[in-house]
Amino acid sequence: MRYFFVLLLLVFLCFSCNRDLTDGSGTAGPAFAQPTPNTTAGLRAGQKTPEALAGSPEREMTETPAAASPEELPDPAEAKRMGPGRTTPVVRDRSATTAPQAGQKSNTGTAPVGGGAVVVSKIQAPQVFEVYTTPCYGNCPEYTLRLFEGGLLVLDAKKGLRQQGLHTQQLQFFQYSDLVEQFNRLAAADLAPVYPTTEIPTDIPATVLRYTDAKGKEQKIKVYVDAPEALASFLAEVTQLPKEGIWDPAKE
Repeated sequence: MRYFFVLLLLVFLCFSCNRDLTDGSGTAGPAFAQPTPNTTAGLRAGQKTPEALAGSPEREMTETPAAASPEELPDPAEAKRMGPGRTTPVVRDRSATTAPQAGQKSNTGTAPVGGGAVVVSKIQAPQVFEVYTTPCYGNCPEYTLRLFEGGLLVLDAKKGLRQQGLHTQQLQFFQYSDLVEQFNRLAAADLAPVYPTTEIPTDIPATVLRYTDAKGKEQKIKVYVDAPEALASFLAEVTQLPKEGIWDPAKE
């Protein structure tokens, strides 16, 4: 009987211990509480959590606009003409240059661009020098050639050339510079008025160089033959010009 009561007490004690380790439903509870995840750990100051970003009504994205290139800048005059409310950009190419229009003057101030003929009487540039040939009985060239500052040549051809009458040609800069350099050396030299200086022939034409010196006095050098080397070389180059290049018809 005594053993029976001891056994019953042990059963009662085991039942009591089992209830302490279980919840109300009879299911064993966890031995320790699960830690709550800390979503703010590792965030920098001022940085929002993913939940805060997801819950915000909108996300602001700021982009720095690219600077407009000079070619894409709108033309203020064109924008003013279009008036307010127009959003279509007018692209202006600042690197483009405007082509000369018909009727404009060239850099010499005499020849209109676009095919117009030069009016010789309206040439404003000073004349540098003039070379002409005297008449002859054969078919030798007879003409007057004038050079103006800036490189404009004016040819008045009478015979012996493919062109007749008034024509003009614009020399390239290096040609003009070379001629002027040679001419300045000749103008500063002590030249005779006629070559040859001893016996003047009468049966051949002469080439005449005429110009105004630094004192404002007209100088004329007539060459038949036997001119000094510098003068002969200069005249040979000048008298070749009417036979070369493109000559445009001109007006008196």
